[in-house]
Amino acid sequence: MDEVYGVELSKTMLLAITDKVIPVVREWQGRQLEEVYPLLWMDAFVIFKVGEEGFVRKKSAYCVLAVNT
Repeated sequence: MDEVYGVELSKTMLLAITDKVIPVVREWQGRQLEEVYPLLWMDAFVIFKVGEEGFVRKKSAYCVLAVNT
């Protein structure tokens, strides 16, 4: 079991969560967009440190909020 931010999570549980979330994310990414969004707010949080190619790199989580008409 790995502990991240004080939470223990097994690789099996992480894969089960990922398998449930990825189809929802893919559907959301492929949705039809509105022509106009009068309000758009974007931000990024640099919160992840990921081991990648032998280095620890910081990754960002992007948050976008848009209000349509």
